[in-house]
Amino acid sequence: MDKEFFAYIFENNFKVNKLHKFISCFRWHGKNKTTKFSDRRIYEAIKIINKYSNLKLKYNIFGKIFVFLIGNALMFYRLICRKFNIGFHRENKDIGIHERYIN
Repeated sequence: MDKEFFAYIFENNFKVNKLHKFISCFRWHGKNKTTKFSDRRIYEAIKIINKYSNLKLKYNIFGKIFVFLIGNALMFYRLICRKFNIGFHRENKDIGIHERYIN
């Protein structure tokens, strides 16, 4: 959900483990950045890439295309991982859906 949070974690080499619990949620609404590929979302992605990588993208057509292609590649990767139950998106069959919520 928070790209800058995860970029910070990986830049500082923090160890990441999958927690088989829901600890947050968000609601969808018409002005949500994730409901469409908006200019604001692209601008923020370029800002995060420039801050946490050696790439220095400009906010122009090339930067926008790069963000679009990377975003679609990651969506495809997540789809494949979920479909074949591999990688970080692997499901733990030992935990039932009701046990995933933190009370």
